Amino acid sequence: MENMKKGAIYITIFLIFAVTLFATCFDFPAYFNQGVDYFNNFFAKGGPASGWNFKLIVPHIPDSAFKLGLDLQGGVHLVYQADLSGVEEKDRSSSMDGLRDVIERRVNLFGVQEPVVQLEGERLIIELAGIKDTNQAIKMIGETPYLEFKEQRPADELKKIEDKGKELEGKKTMEEIQQVPDWQVAFEDSFMSASTPLTGKYLKKAEVGFDNNTMKPMILLQFDDEGAKIFKELTARNIGKPLAIYLDYQLTQAPIVQVEIPDGKAQITGDFKVEEVKQRVRELNA
Repeated sequence: MENMKKGAIYITIFLIFAVTLFATCFDFPAYFNQGVDYFNNFFAKGGPASGWNFKLIVPHIPDSAFKLGLDLQGGVHLVYQADLSGVEEKDRSSSMDGLRDVIERRVNLFGVQEPVVQLEGERLIIELAGIKDTNQAIKMIGETPYLEFKEQRPADELKKIEDKGKELEGKKTMEEIQQVPDWQVAFEDSFMSASTPLTGKYLKKAEVGFDNNTMKPMILLQFDDEGAKIFKELTARNIGKPLAIYLDYQLTQAPIVQVEIPDGKAQITGDFKVEEVKQRVRELNA
């Protein structure tokens, strides 16, 4: 019995030592990896005896920096309460999901590592570790999502952008690019810099739909009466051309106009997945 107790103690001590050593290697991987390199090089040469004909390769432990949270490196902790009084009960959950998607895209502009954007009922909680300009973060996150529609540039302007892009082919550094006259033209948007009169304020709702023949998912848009008039004019003069949709000044999609749409009800079709359509609908409704 006494020998069994001693054996259990030895095993416990060994396990504690092994776990401690394992944790230390992960805390200080650089030292462990140096030993691994020596060990691998030693066996790569066949060991001390030339008769050895096997190689043993021990992998490195990833050397990644510690990611400090708000309590250690500071940052911004924001809590927003959504006003859903104008949203139907059945649409509130998807509206909050859409809002979260938009805010996640915005916080990525800050370059924050692993930002936290989560929902708690009708509250949106945001944590941005390491952010210095708190006021700028609050202003950008708190702005209403801006939806706008843009037309394609005239053919001559598109050709200038394309030609300038060809001039920059083979240029690998910024110094080489800047030596080309008017190099900025190559990076201009292929859509008009100014938006059309059609903006998000005229969008009544966006929904997920399915094609009756193929059952592929599609995006359904419905504009209000004033938006329908604007949309009719836009589609009439852009048949066969893309009409770009921008959210928060970022291009999200550019469907091709097939026909003039007089009633303000549009369908955006394509090789979409259901989850992709759901996300885009949430963003549009946000």
